[in-house]
Amino acid sequence: MADCATLADAHAAVAAGVDIIGTTLSGYTGGPIPERPDIELVREAARLGLPVFAEGRYHTVDQARAARLAGAAAIVVGSAITRPEHITHWFAEAVRASRPTDPLPV
Repeated sequence: MADCATLADAHAAVAAGVDIIGTTLSGYTGGPIPERPDIELVREAARLGLPVFAEGRYHTVDQARAARLAGAAAIVVGSAITRPEHITHWFAEAVRASRPTDPLPV
């Protein structure tokens, strides 16, 4: 298995003879870390004909579904189930963002 950051990495991994492509490193090799998973890398890597393990920033069922629809053979979910402090933060942010500007009627 090759942990890849880019499609070029995936091509190099295939040329080297790997059996599985992982998207583990996408978003972690330079620049700011994105908030969402790299579904496009999953889609492009799946076209190379090997199983793709989607990994990195999968927090919701919808994101996992999108990865499967993009061709992922498996989705690795880490922090979304093992780190309650992250889960609590995501829920708190979602609630805060959806708070109405007008007070709720009593």
